[in-house]
Amino acid sequence: MDVTNEKQAETREQHTQKILRAIRNITQMIASQTDPSQLIHLACSQLTENMGYHSAWMALFEKRDRRVSMFAGSSPGYDHDIAVVKKQLDQGVFTSCMSRSLEKSDIHVVRDPVSECHACPLHDEYSDCAAFAQRLEYEGKIFGVITVSVPRSYVDYPEMQDLFSEVAHDLSFALNGIEMAQAFRQASEIIERSPAVALEWKAEAGWPVEYVSKNCFSIFGRTVQELLDKDFSYVGIIHPDDRGRVLRKVSEAISDSSCERLVHHPYRIIRPDNTVRWIRDTIYIKKRSIRQGYSL
Repeated sequence: MDVTNEKQAETREQHTQKILRAIRNITQMIASQTDPSQLIHLACSQLTENMGYHSAWMALFEKRDRRVSMFAGSSPGYDHDIAVVKKQLDQGVFTSCMSRSLEKSDIHVVRDPVSECHACPLHDEYSDCAAFAQRLEYEGKIFGVITVSVPRSYVDYPEMQDLFSEVAHDLSFALNGIEMAQAFRQASEIIERSPAVALEWKAEAGWPVEYVSKNCFSIFGRTVQELLDKDFSYVGIIHPDDRGRVLRKVSEAISDSSCERLVHHPYRIIRPDNTVRWIRDTIYIKKRSIRQGYSL
């Protein structure tokens, strides 16, 4: 038995388990973030503190071009070098790994940073390491780039590359969700000055409401606070004769991965005073992430 190989396999397995635990922490953190700057700062800290990466940094772009709008980095003991990377990006000069990762959708692997990334401020830190880089992309929209340094002995293991790509994928989901939420809030400001009402509810038991525009009382006969109450069920106010049809249509739409919008036939809701209102609505399906389900 090769004791050295067995020890290396054991060490790699321990590292993999550490990364999996960190991914769960990052997923929980992502679910609570509404600010992209705070999201990437916390994610970089998690990646270096809990995932065993020597350094991690992320750059996000402006919406209309690829100028860097936000930057976050974590590299214990090398904070000055991270600051130099930020300054370089602010001047519009991308690192080699960043430029190459933008050319493709999958992971970019740097096996010898010293020779491949000699212009990077972090290349001295990478002397005994390798690096992963990947663009943060969701449904064709590129939000930015994430780069980490990893132990060189792990760089070619598929599971290590897959775990890093999973983190990049989850962060892309989160950034897209934050952007959609911001657009939704802006649209709601317009809606509040119209006869329409905007709601965001989660596709789980009872359809709990996560957001509702302030003009909701005119239709639902309930205040914002009443609709957002944890015990309130949107499904519960749908007229019993219409409830099955509405639930079935929503279930079919969620099951169809290509469906982004559902236009309901009119259905009835029951107000607190037992009066009935007819509802004509359009539902936009927002997939938050593979783990976190859907909002509508």
